[in-house]
Amino acid sequence: MQYAKKFHSLGIPVNEDEIFLSSFSAAMYLKVNDFPREKKVYVIGEEGILEELEQAGFTALGGPADGKKNIELKSNCLFQHGKSVGAVIVGLDQYINFYKLQYATLCIRENPGCLFIATNRDAVGHLTDLQEWPGIKSIRLSLRPGCAWLVTDWTPIFYLDRMPVVELSLFFQGKQEIKKPKYVQISVESYSHLTGLEDQVKSLEEQVSGLEDEVKDLNEKLAAAQSEITNKENLGKQYAKVAEEAVSGWEKAESKAATLKNHLESVTLLNLTAN
Repeated sequence: MQYAKKFHSLGIPVNEDEIFLSSFSAAMYLKVNDFPREKKVYVIGEEGILEELEQAGFTALGGPADGKKNIELKSNCLFQHGKSVGAVIVGLDQYINFYKLQYATLCIRENPGCLFIATNRDAVGHLTDLQEWPGIKSIRLSLRPGCAWLVTDWTPIFYLDRMPVVELSLFFQGKQEIKKPKYVQISVESYSHLTGLEDQVKSLEEQVSGLEDEVKDLNEKLAAAQSEITNKENLGKQYAKVAEEAVSGWEKAESKAATLKNHLESVTLLNLTAN
């Protein structure tokens, strides 16, 4: 639902049944491997994993609800966990706490055959624009370092009959040993539609990048024009000042010339009178 809303906000028409996430792969792994229906699944994660497990017909515990639970570390404290839990699934969880870590650890250690599943191998995640945040790997390692675990992230591949499938590869810590994959088949139309959406997003990103370059170029031209206008205004002010000084000087020279002319006429008149 969250990803569908995100696509819609970008103007991309997509249905919920056309979106495949790692939480879907985790639920499908349990389903194709005939995980016992009477067993429960403990989730360190958020609503997406719980929804996928419910749709696949499994009973899930934990999730955001356990983010509000606390424990008391005191003498003779015995932490109780569900003996019917047959799998622990770890996903991104912003509500992670000591209660969840202890519950999951006890299920993995003490429940015979309990599966330990992580939805991806990410050490960090880009949850915000400004910095990296701890990823699922930090949660996985805090549960039981060195124990066997598997990842159910999916990669589209093609077979000779050109039918797209979703590969559920199992990776084990240390050896990264690949087991025999299980497959969930999707229709050619759905896969083609998803591929088309990726092309649309790529095209839109290229258009946005081109527009950003155009805006940058226009900003540079605007800055140059403003600088030129400022220079011309300063030059105009200088010309006006020079012209003002020139006019003032001319007026002074004209006044002085008139004075000298009058003096000359007076001297000439006196000279004539004397003769």
